[in-house]
Amino acid sequence: MPMRDGYKSTKRVSAAMLDALRDEHDPLRLSSDGAMLRGQFEPLFWTVLDEVIGELTERFS
Repeated sequence: MPMRDGYKSTKRVSAAMLDALRDEHDPLRLSSDGAMLRGQFEPLFWTVLDEVIGELTERFS
């Protein structure tokens, strides 16, 4: 059987925080809870990715 590598983390988020995110970013309540959270973290991830790659390149060069 093929081996599948993956990473999973779990973080509890209060309902009040999700409601606040929805009020600001999804007032019609169309997105799932997961989509609301990903929408907050993905832009940050992509903005710092080049910086992280640069740091790793320097460290391991």
